[in-house]
Amino acid sequence: NLLAFTTSDKTLFLCKIKDESAEVLSRRSFLRAASVIRFSSCGKFLFLADKTGDTFEYSCEDVNKPATWIFGHISQILDLQVNSDLR
Repeated sequence: NLLAFTTSDKTLFLCKIKDESAEVLSRRSFLRAASVIRFSSCGKFLFLADKTGDTFEYSCEDVNKPATWIFGHISQILDLQVNSDLR
């Protein structure tokens, strides 16, 4: 029941969908444009990779918790595969 999207001004929105409405849970700014975002299979985490290859983890439960840098890559990441073992 979650929706995540980014805007051209480098803002990440996390929304909760209920019936025909959406409630914004968090609005977070990041430094570089996103290339891909993915939810974990459990729905507790959101992963965002930016255009320079840095990948961050956001909590979907504690929306005030700062992003955690996970890894960097020397080129743009175009897709992420998230292991279903995350709890």
